[in-house]
Amino acid sequence: MLFGGVCLFLLVAVVSYLLGSFNSAIVVTKFFGVKEDIRSLGSGNAGFTNVLRTVGAFPAILTFAGDIVKSIVALIFSNIAVRAIFCRMEEQFVHVNKDFVNFIFSVTSLVCGIFLILGHVYPCFFQFKGGKAVTCLLPITLFFDFRVSLLAVGVFLLTLFFSRIMSLASMVGTLSLPAFNFFLGLIEKKDFKYIAITTILLLLIAMLIIYKHSGNIERIKNHTERKINIAKK
Repeated sequence: MLFGGVCLFLLVAVVSYLLGSFNSAIVVTKFFGVKEDIRSLGSGNAGFTNVLRTVGAFPAILTFAGDIVKSIVALIFSNIAVRAIFCRMEEQFVHVNKDFVNFIFSVTSLVCGIFLILGHVYPCFFQFKGGKAVTCLLPITLFFDFRVSLLAVGVFLLTLFFSRIMSLASMVGTLSLPAFNFFLGLIEKKDFKYIAITTILLLLIAMLIIYKHSGNIERIKNHTERKINIAKK
């Protein structure tokens, strides 16, 4: 079983990283005939917001859709891998119960998320310089626990409404994920090992995204971070 678990996580990690390395912002802007690399325009980030500001709404929508789709494909693959390895074990070994399999589903989805984000941030197909992976995170968290995900989206929207700073809202919303997971787990009296492992994995995801926003943090401190117009005057 240990060997099967190691193989599962390695397989999911590699496939998720490769899928994450397919950067929609770079591909879409090249498709629309933008001569310059999106990473040399605007904020230099290969993501939805920078494409929207520098290229246009339709390419930005396609960029957003591409990031969502690759996350869903990675999740589908991780789901199939869990079923192929652990569900088969469940048929062969009575002591592999359904709670354990559900636990593996949750952990594998977060492992998938970590390596998908690593691929998006450091894409092997594009000189290891990519985006900030916030969009990619949404399908991962929805699959893991839609309640945790929706609560974090609520925090994101509230922060965006009051600050009008997209990067700040993204960081605060992402940081709320491990907190919501921890407290919901305690309220529902879940096994503490499950709570601890999933919270640590979500915290790792949050740290990856916040690290990628280090430049934004400096601009926020200096009051130079660009704000968005939520409503017309």
